Amino acid sequence: MDFNPLEPISTFSLTLESYGEDAKVFSNYTHGPVITRSLLIQYCHSGSGYFEINGNRFNVRAGDCIVSFTGESRIEVVGDDAWRFSWLYFNGKSAFDFMAELNITPQNPIICGCKESRIPVIIREIFQTADAHGRLKNILLGSKLFDFFAELAYVKSHDLDVESRNTQEDYVSRTIHYMNIHYAEKDLRVDTIAKNIGLNRSYLYSIFKTKTGLSPQEYLAQLRIKAACELLKLPQATVSSVANSVGYDPLVLTRTFKKIMGINPNEYMKKAL
Repeated sequence: MDFNPLEPISTFSLTLESYGEDAKVFSNYTHGPVITRSLLIQYCHSGSGYFEINGNRFNVRAGDCIVSFTGESRIEVVGDDAWRFSWLYFNGKSAFDFMAELNITPQNPIICGCKESRIPVIIREIFQTADAHGRLKNILLGSKLFDFFAELAYVKSHDLDVESRNTQEDYVSRTIHYMNIHYAEKDLRVDTIAKNIGLNRSYLYSIFKTKTGLSPQEYLAQLRIKAACELLKLPQATVSSVANSVGYDPLVLTRTFKKIMGINPNEYMKKAL
């Protein structure tokens, strides 16, 4: 008989503290802030909105799993779609070890693409097993819990790369759309844009730079200068009025205009006449 030595296997430590389901059928519902005691995983069956934890904001759609670590979290539902989610409260070292293995952190708390997986079915089976009675209940429940984490791992490893790329492109598209609408506002900052898109600034910078080759600030500057070029062609235009129209002070417009166009606004106006 062949003998295959193994590394020592540590004992699993995983506890389901509580579970349930909630639904809100009215629009613009806000839940929180609440203090998460341990590890809270919420599966969004329907609806869409935002999830905020420790100051970081993320988009949530049907089919997403939201993972809340110890700390303060908040959910904001946007639109008229019914918001329905199931939730599972875990404790124990294994719960956090699973999240670490999946690279799920407070900065990366969303698992996308769960809708087509077995996650909804397993959650229902967990509820049914937890509500049942019998001497095998704890064994069966433990099996379902590990099924749940195994399915999360499957989704993360097989589907998230594509989902992540699609999500990143969506974020960049929405960022550009937001800039096109609000570029004339003087108080517009990248922090403001990121918050409205539902991302933290550093992540927005990273995906925007990757997709466009420009930082959000550089793209916004080019957008404003492009609009300034069109306005400077008008007979009644002045540097001051154009600056106010594109969200700049006159001195900032002049400096930024020359950096991008190679000449200052007054020189551009003379050439345009």
